[in-house]
Amino acid sequence: MYERKSRLSPQKRARLIELFITGTRARAAAQLVGVNKNTAATFFTRLRKVIADEMEMTRHSMVRLKSMRAISTESGKANEAEVLPVKFLFSAC
Repeated sequence: MYERKSRLSPQKRARLIELFITGTRARAAAQLVGVNKNTAATFFTRLRKVIADEMEMTRHSMVRLKSMRAISTESGKANEAEVLPVKFLFSAC
């Protein structure tokens, strides 16, 4: 997916993220940071989407890891070709 370049300064983005984490509504966050309310609402929406996508990817990774572990316990020893992608996936974290 194409990520648009944010026109918000890094300081404003960081402040919006802080306010998002604390549970502040977009309109109140916009007033505190000094941006348009629609800008803050859009930023919060995109942030929620990024979080949801990351959670989905993590869930799929964990399911794959569990299946690899099940295969390795059933056969006694996992095939190296099956284990390598899982090792690579978690070594990047």
